Amino acid sequence: MKIKLDDALRLAEKIEARRCELGLTYTQVASLSNVDTSQVNRVCHGQFRTINPSVVQICNSLGLSAGDAGPVASPKLVRALASLWDGTSADEERLIQLFELLGKMKGGATIS
Repeated sequence: MKIKLDDALRLAEKIEARRCELGLTYTQVASLSNVDTSQVNRVCHGQFRTINPSVVQICNSLGLSAGDAGPVASPKLVRALASLWDGTSADEERLIQLFELLGKMKGGATIS
């Protein structure tokens, strides 16, 4: 989805503020979001004009919504989850399975 320059800059400011709030480097955000580090850097500096999959993945990894850039997870939760993941796809799958089991135990919905 194409966005105005002002909207891109506002979203970039929120992304960069959240990254700093969580104490993450561009490389760490890249690892969490499965996006190239150079792309993370560009997005954090407002050098994008569409809400593309990379922007969405970066927002999601920081607990933000690309639509309104409002937090969907607390910084404490994002840090805790990030600390559990070793960055591999195998570990990602194990964590997803663990969270799905926890959701079932709590009677909640599963991740799809």
